[in-house]
Amino acid sequence: MEMPSFSLRLQWWFFLVNLIICISSLRLESLSSTPTFANETDKLALLTIKHYLVDFLNGVLSSWNDSLHFCQWQGITYSRRRQRVTTLRLKGQSLGGSLPPIGNLTFLRELVLSNNHMHGTIPSDIGLFRRMWHLNLSTNSLQGEIPVELANCSNLRTMDLTRNNLTGQIPFHFGHMSKLLILRLGRNSLTGVIPFTLGNLSSLQQLSVAFNHLEGGIPHDLSRLKCLKYLYLDVNNLSGTIPPSLYNWSSAIEFYVSGNNLSGNFTPNVRFNFPQLCKFGIAANHFTGIIPDTLSNISGLEHLDMFWSIEVALTKEAVPMEGAQGRITTIVMCSLT
Repeated sequence: MEMPSFSLRLQWWFFLVNLIICISSLRLESLSSTPTFANETDKLALLTIKHYLVDFLNGVLSSWNDSLHFCQWQGITYSRRRQRVTTLRLKGQSLGGSLPPIGNLTFLRELVLSNNHMHGTIPSDIGLFRRMWHLNLSTNSLQGEIPVELANCSNLRTMDLTRNNLTGQIPFHFGHMSKLLILRLGRNSLTGVIPFTLGNLSSLQQLSVAFNHLEGGIPHDLSRLKCLKYLYLDVNNLSGTIPPSLYNWSSAIEFYVSGNNLSGNFTPNVRFNFPQLCKFGIAANHFTGIIPDTLSNISGLEHLDMFWSIEVALTKEAVPMEGAQGRITTIVMCSLT
């Protein structure tokens, strides 16, 4: 009488084992299908980019075909752990055309398409790249406004949009990009003001908005950027005075405001606290007075540009002769009294 009971338990045990095997197989199949879907998503996004770009000279996109897995396509870096594209780098490849919507490359960390011939606008879905830390689209012919959606790239460390034909204003929301180290927007056709919100970028080390059409004053909020080393505001339409708080910018290495409509009177009471400053440019503005003697305290100063800065004079105490011959290699000025 016990044999049927034992047989029943044995059958039940085999049933459970088979059920567990089936469930495990289904789970493994599900897991393996996820990266395949991700692979297909990235591949289709790259093929869309190829369709919009024009490969003028180098044939750099010739490898972008089905004969190779797209992780081997030129300019692509691929994470085998995540099975996603993490870098798209095609610098200086004589590429023309434009950028299509590319937001599906959601694991992208670096996008470098500088020194090409691309036109059109920067796609707004670039703001979907929450993992991206390096963006370089410099030296192209990109047009239109800077997408405000770029401010959503909260991990961005460097943004270089220099030497394009971008118009419109600098988005105020850029002040939310707390991890940004380098912001380069020079040599475009940007208008409006320098957003005071940039003073929130506590990690920023370089800010360049030179050679645009920016107006208004220099925000005093920039003096809160304790890590800032390089500030290029030259050749705009900025007016008003240099905020006195910027004269205590102790981390400064290069400071240029030349070629604006800035004004103000330098007096002996003004104290320059630039212990690391190497290059200082205030040329082609409307300053008056005498550069104070504290200029001589800047031991590393190599370049001083005051040319066409109306009615500004240097005292011999401000720039000692031994400094002019030895330490300071370039002095461009209107007078030395």
